[in-house]
Order: sequence, then structure tokens, then C-alpha cells
Amino acid sequence: MERGRFRTLSFALLGLGLLAVGCGESGDYLSRVPDPAFASSSDEVLGLEDAFEHRRSIPLDTSVIVGTVTYLDVDAQGRLLVTDHVSNKVFLFSSGGKHLRTLDAEPCHPGFNMRPIRAYFAPPGDIFLLNGGGPWGYWFTPDGACREGMSDEFMPPRLLAPGEDGYLYGLYAADQYEIRRMDRRGRTLSAFGTHDAFRNIVLRIEGGGIVQTGDHRLYVAFPFSPYVYVFEEEGQFVETLGWAPPYYRAVDKDLPMRSSRGQLAEAIRDLGQRHSMTYNLLLLEPSVLMVQHINPYRDEDEEVGIVLLTTDGRVLNEGAILTDHPFLAARSGLAYTSVQPEVDAAGYLPNPSIEVYRRSVSP
Repeated sequence: MERGRFRTLSFALLGLGLLAVGCGESGDYLSRVPDPAFASSSDEVLGLEDAFEHRRSIPLDTSVIVGTVTYLDVDAQGRLLVTDHVSNKVFLFSSGGKHLRTLDAEPCHPGFNMRPIRAYFAPPGDIFLLNGGGPWGYWFTPDGACREGMSDEFMPPRLLAPGEDGYLYGLYAADQYEIRRMDRRGRTLSAFGTHDAFRNIVLRIEGGGIVQTGDHRLYVAFPFSPYVYVFEEEGQFVETLGWAPPYYRAVDKDLPMRSSRGQLAEAIRDLGQRHSMTYNLLLLEPSVLMVQHINPYRDEDEEVGIVLLTTDGRVLNEGAILTDHPFLAARSGLAYTSVQPEVDAAGYLPNPSIEVYRRSVSP
């Protein structure tokens, strides 16, 4: 079995024109570094099996054809929400992989242009679909029935997180980038975290993440930094968490602002070959974050680095955890990734399976 191909950050060009309103002055929070006392002191290189144990495989129902698991989300019941960019569909599966529903916004908007960017489970149980064409987003009931669309004000952000507090949080990038707090219809209520460092990387490179914990604090990771930046829900910066492992090669310059398509592609290729990028940020446990870095310059079986840390900043790694594939989702102590089986004897390519892991040692 082969690992499902994950998105290569160094070539992920933004295909959408995004607008952001200016808000406040650029902050200096990116200059803050984590307390070195919390960092791992070990230079040992660990494999995935040293930090995680495989719990089970979930085959996806063959009554539907899944081209690829581009994005994955998991709810409290273990149900699986699969965004498939090959088929331009979003599938809802049970915790055992049974197909429950294929999301359809046609009842909300006749003639709907289905171009899903990503679908999310959102508290208290609804589903939110971020779409790549107008209308830009839809809410669905917990069982996958379309409920309503977003306001005309809403535009797709670079990163999105449905918050535990009922709001949406999105990272937007233009002349500067900022984090916006929005109501459920996508209307902006406030903006914070405004900055312009590595603006073009934020604009053009896919990566990073936003999560909100039960205390309503926001944890934000950018593609250009190994760290996690913590904000109160109202936008006040709190602290910087994380660890830059020995393998991590920091970005030293932004992408060019104006260049031809060929020059830009070359700059992105060079960036990916020489530097690390943050792939995503996941909430593995209620008080444990997982940051994943992509390191294309390393051997294929060590391209992905994993850092585990508590929400108060303590790094849990006993060394650098390196593997060949990233986790796509995490929930209640379990981490999920996708594996693509090989072509079967009849010449058919089976649906991907979801592989479930649990962290070997708890804090």
C-alpha cells in the first residue's frame, strides 16, 4: 500500500483572488520566540512508530468513488468528512467508513457551482463547506442537509477555523494579512494579528492552521514559521509556543511580489527545496497541539516532521519525529491519515483507506 499523496506546499499556488480590509498597525508578535526552557533537549531522530501506535484501518465505502482524500475532518462521534478535489465532492462517512451522504448545496442554491475547497465539522455539530466559487460557503445540518448560504460579504480565507465559541476565524492576505473574527454568516466582527512579514508566502503557499481550544484561545500557525502564536478570542496576543527541531530550515526571505509566472514558479520551487514549511496545526488532545513541518530537502521517508506540545508551551517530543506522510486530522487523542491501496487484481484502484493512530505516551 502506498501513502496517499499529500499536498506539496512548495508548489501550492493560490488560485483565488482574496481581498482583505486594512485593520490597525502591523504588530511585532512574530518577533517573539518561545521560552527555550520548554524545548526538547534531545537530538535523537525518531520514526512514527516511536511516537504513535497504529490502532485501525477504516476502508471507505465503495458505493461511492473517492478520488483522493484532499482534506479530512472528524467529529466527536468519529464520523469522517472527506473533501475530494479530484471528484469535486464532499463525502460524509460513519466512523466505520459507511457512506452516509454526499453534500449537495443545490437545495439551498439552484444551479450551485460545486467547487469545494474544504469542509469542516463545526460546533455544536453542523458542517461548513468552503466553496471555490460564488457563493463561497454553505452551512449543512449534522446529517449533511443544506441549511443556508453565507452573506455576500464573505470571501474564502487562506485558513479557516469554526470556533468553539460559535464564531468563524479566518486568515486573510492582501497588502497585509490578518485574522478575522466572523459571525456564522461570514460577516466580519473584528480583525487582529495584522502583519506584513512574509506576506507573499502567506498569500501563495498553502500551509499553517488555526485551532481554538475549550478556553476559547486561538492557536495560529503560519506556513513560514515553526512556531504557534496564541491569541485571546478578542484578538490580544498572548505568547509564542513551539520548537524548531534540528532538521528545521527557517525561511530567510519572502517570495517576490511582482514577477512572471515562470519566475514565481522558480522562486516557489527554490523555497521548497531549501526550506521547511509548516504543513498544518491540529488539536490532538484537549491540551495537546500537533504541528507538522514539510521538509522536501530530506529523504522521502523523513519529509514530514512532527512536533507535539501542550497548550501551555511544554514540548513533548523526546527527539525529532520524522515520517513520510502527514496526519490530515486529529480528534480525541487519535490522529488520522489517508493511504491509497494499490490497483487490485481486476485492475481497479480501490478507494483510499483512513489509517488511525494514537500517541504512544501521554503527558
